[in-house]
Amino acid sequence: MQRDPLQAPLPFDAPVASPEPGNERELVRVGDRLDHHVLAFARERVGRTFHLDELRAFVVERAGAVAPESAGRILRSLRARRALSYSLVNRARSEYRVTWAARELPPTTTAPALASRTARERAALLRKLEAIRRAHHRLCDRQVAILAALDRLEDREELEGAPARSEVA
Repeated sequence: MQRDPLQAPLPFDAPVASPEPGNERELVRVGDRLDHHVLAFARERVGRTFHLDELRAFVVERAGAVAPESAGRILRSLRARRALSYSLVNRARSEYRVTWAARELPPTTTAPALASRTARERAALLRKLEAIRRAHHRLCDRQVAILAALDRLEDREELEGAPARSEVA
């Protein structure tokens, strides 16, 4: 019995990078228009190789004029969203192989959700920064305490007539 490649388990071995930083809103805007065309292209080519120019031509034929890099950006975005998987066959020729494609598009992340995620990430980073700042202050306090103890020790040695550490060294 042959398995349907569209129903195969997700073949994601390596972590997938998220879309370019700061580009999420643009991807959502363009993706609303192009996502289903790029996914349809990938579903037609599961197990086969393709060139990025073929993807661009497919998308232009169905969606009209698009920026030259839009189809490739949407392809990477769909991979990051786990809607498809592909492997690079030949970088110089921009040749890829589709290894898996979903039947339907996953829900899109909207701009407000991205903004709230960014706010959560910023809050987490601020908490980490505050923890580092507190640890730094504790270390500085320890350093001051050690220096004060050394000064007291030198004062005691001077009173007892022993040479101070600074004179010995």
